[in-house]
Amino acid sequence: MSRLISATVLLVFVFAGLTAAQIEVPAGSDAALSIPVAVFHGARPGPVLAIVAGSHGTEYTSIIALEKLITTLNPAEISGTVIIVPLINIQSFEQKVPHLNPVDKKSMNRWYPGKMDGTQTDRASFLITKQVVEQCDHLIDLHGGDLDESLRPYSYWTKTGNEKQDQISREMVLAFGLDHIIISADRDGFGFRSRSHHHLSRPAQRPAGFTLSREHRHHARQTLHHG
Repeated sequence: MSRLISATVLLVFVFAGLTAAQIEVPAGSDAALSIPVAVFHGARPGPVLAIVAGSHGTEYTSIIALEKLITTLNPAEISGTVIIVPLINIQSFEQKVPHLNPVDKKSMNRWYPGKMDGTQTDRASFLITKQVVEQCDHLIDLHGGDLDESLRPYSYWTKTGNEKQDQISREMVLAFGLDHIIISADRDGFGFRSRSHHHLSRPAQRPAGFTLSREHRHHARQTLHHG
């Protein structure tokens, strides 16, 4: 998976099929940012799956789930490559600010594909698009109930009109095992018709054949109570 390695990624170590790295978002009109990434190279060839969480840094369930997955995933049992980004919105997590990146007051789930001449959220979104989205065949975007939310676990399934792609993404959603699935066609993942801003499940452009599943889990505080 050498195509992931570029000037925007700082490698930390490579060990037994696991590459730990950071997406280095350079300073611009505001501060720089380092986003942790773990890449598991399987023992056999296969597709590339990316799993991301923490676009909203106080949706703890999905963040903790990916942290646990990093410690339990065994490269020897994997076919293909798994890219895990457990926490995108670092400042939201550290400052306990729901929904937004407190640095620029933007949602880090709404500005894809991003741009390098924008604020921190724009720059981070651009590099995630280049270093994660465009490098994978399939992507799972994990969320959870934020500090002020109580959610029933559910998934989004966005129909693109590409029969093969929609079939794969449908299978991904069903495999996740939730009993509530929201089917989205002309709307974005939050039910809004506006196309002015793009979240990770509907960036302006996707690689050909790219499939995505978007999942929401329980209220954030349930993880703290039962974890």
